[in-house]
Amino acid sequence: MKIFVVVPDILNNGGIKTAANWVRFLIDHKYDAILANGGGKPSAEWWNFKVPTCNFAQIEDAPENKAVYNWGPDIINTSRLQQIQKYYYAQDCAQPFYPAHEQFLPLMLKMKFGTIGHHSHWYYLYNYKIQSKIVNNFTDQEVFYPGEKVPNRLCMILHREHYSGGVEQNLKTIGYDVVVASGSQEDVASAMRTSTFFLSMAPGVYDGYEMSEGFPLPIAEAMSCGCVVLCRDSNGVNEYMMDKVNGFFHDGSFGRIADRMGRVYKDKEYMKWISDNAYKTFKYRFNIANTWEQMKAFLEI
Repeated sequence: MKIFVVVPDILNNGGIKTAANWVRFLIDHKYDAILANGGGKPSAEWWNFKVPTCNFAQIEDAPENKAVYNWGPDIINTSRLQQIQKYYYAQDCAQPFYPAHEQFLPLMLKMKFGTIGHHSHWYYLYNYKIQSKIVNNFTDQEVFYPGEKVPNRLCMILHREHYSGGVEQNLKTIGYDVVVASGSQEDVASAMRTSTFFLSMAPGVYDGYEMSEGFPLPIAEAMSCGCVVLCRDSNGVNEYMMDKVNGFFHDGSFGRIADRMGRVYKDKEYMKWISDNAYKTFKYRFNIANTWEQMKAFLEI
């Protein structure tokens, strides 16, 4: 049996990283797994691991094989498969079916449906009456773990909406040592390990045909490193964060962010409690072992 995890293409984002991790888990547990993408591009090096890849045309259509589909319009490119046992998963985001994508709904309903996390599960259940198996995301604590913290250091990540150059400059102006993480997974983790704070500017919940993240990975990875995280409520972050317990929500205004950080920084005992709770959230709940058990149940392996 071969298991193909089918994604639209190789991009540097959490959803594709999640798909590659599925392949890595399967291989680690002695399954023959391959990451399939449009051009057969090799897996990205910034994750600190590589997995076998192929293009859509190389997916072997046989009764003993399985395909796990990524959410996206390229799903139609593999709908030619007739014999393979079809599966589908919703990646790490919950979002409406854009009008151009609604044509795929009948095909998806024929597949076994899975979601990354409870947030995505409830989204699809209430909006489309689709039942799903839940496979939570996780953080790799061999890479993302607490290090020696620099007291006034704050980490941001150079990743699309999470970063703001204006906010970075404002934080430096009021005395924070700002580190902007980029590059490989190890580079990002190294910056997070030494940072007391992590700040994400990613937008919150949207209405209409807009995205609502289901399990934002940069925020999760920073918490796994014991950072005191400040982020907007992107809905899915509620999967693992409780405001004022293991992190903080902000409203996007710099004044509110700076005020919250200043108050927490003055209360060292409370700050350590938040940091410890953040780390334990991923050590004991959203970890590789739990994710693997959920994956096995979903894929029936």
